[in-house]
Amino acid sequence: EVVQPGLGYGLTETNAIGATITGAFYLAKPESTGRPTQPVTEIRIEDERGNVLPNGQIGEICIKGATIMKAYWNRPEETAKAIKNGWFHTGDIGLLDEHGFLVIKDRAKDIVIRGGENVACAEVEYALCDHPDVCEAAVYGLPDERLGEIVGASVMVQPGSGLDEATLQVFLRENIAHYKVPSHIAVQTEQLERIATGKIAKKLLREQAIKRLGLA
Repeated sequence: EVVQPGLGYGLTETNAIGATITGAFYLAKPESTGRPTQPVTEIRIEDERGNVLPNGQIGEICIKGATIMKAYWNRPEETAKAIKNGWFHTGDIGLLDEHGFLVIKDRAKDIVIRGGENVACAEVEYALCDHPDVCEAAVYGLPDERLGEIVGASVMVQPGSGLDEATLQVFLRENIAHYKVPSHIAVQTEQLERIATGKIAKKLLREQAIKRLGLA
């Protein structure tokens, strides 16, 4: 018997139920976490004002259904922010494609707001890692007096590649919108700093960049 691969998406607040994808669909759409687990859940994408977005547009993932929690224990204000008109606001950023498959892009908290434009850090990280000589990347927001925030990045590159900030910026401008291109890119050949769990220490890298650039 052949074991079929699969993937699911859910949160503690949704009892780990949200969307699922298995078998041929999983193989055809590896970037997706699937369709809503109907008839148990519904999924829609909202913008910052709570407007429902059409398929293909990126916004906050919202889930509705019988598995949604009633409330956070003794935290009514947080509950009111998270659940609006029966829809749980996940804090995750994504889209529904033309066939209704969910694609997760980022966490809402991992967004740089550059002069009113939202920049998903994960999108820029993926774009950086598309360069054959980039081993890993971390993207974060840096303070800016005029724009509020600008995009910054730290990358690990292959030794001897000769990659520098300017070269990477040119590469990115060919692949993503100009306002998403990091204004500052720290390039190193050593692995990016980690926290105890093994994840990239993005907060530390941001603090180092602020100090190095004199933005504090």
